[in-house]
Amino acid sequence: MLVKLFSRGTGKGRGPVQYCCDAVVPAFDPETRRRIRGEFVTRDPAPVVLSGDPARTEMLIDSIDRKWKYTSAWPSPAWSATSSTRCGFATSTRATSSCIS
Repeated sequence: MLVKLFSRGTGKGRGPVQYCCDAVVPAFDPETRRRIRGEFVTRDPAPVVLSGDPARTEMLIDSIDRKWKYTSAWPSPAWSATSSTRCGFATSTRATSSCIS
């Protein structure tokens, strides 16, 4: 499976968890991949949490004291629904981990 890892991971948990779960999200220019201020798009179909607990993931991210608190990634178009790894967002520490897929 090919995965795109994003260069994020230093902020609070609300932003990335909300972005993964919300049906309406900020619009981005397809050529520059920069956010278009004030514009939003509705995802069709809307995201569905298949496993994991978004509230728990957000709480875990907020409880981590390091600079880099989480890793976000998305499967490439070659991703298969039969893949055993279906994680769109994950956080991990030595004692705990959480994944929203």
